[in-house]
Amino acid sequence: MVSTVAARTGGDGQRMELRRGEDCRAVWVRASRLRPGDRVELRMPDGRTQHLATTGRQGVGTYVVTPMAAADGPGASGARVCLMPARGERECFG
Repeated sequence: MVSTVAARTGGDGQRMELRRGEDCRAVWVRASRLRPGDRVELRMPDGRTQHLATTGRQGVGTYVVTPMAAADGPGASGARVCLMPARGERECFG
């Protein structure tokens, strides 16, 4: 089972969802509506990070995901998602 733990819409409409797979005990970010040059970061409490970036038209207008990160313990508590838009300020949640 996959669930959305937290979600946020960025200032320019970018959508980020912190997702968790119960069976695989992993978390990742699913992002949509990104613009060229936008970057997304998933930071785990122990400092591990996963990234994704849109380059040119790749990832624009579709869902893109970070690589999965192991989520040991009860869930994705403590994981942080940050959007670094090509234009504008960094936005984080989690």
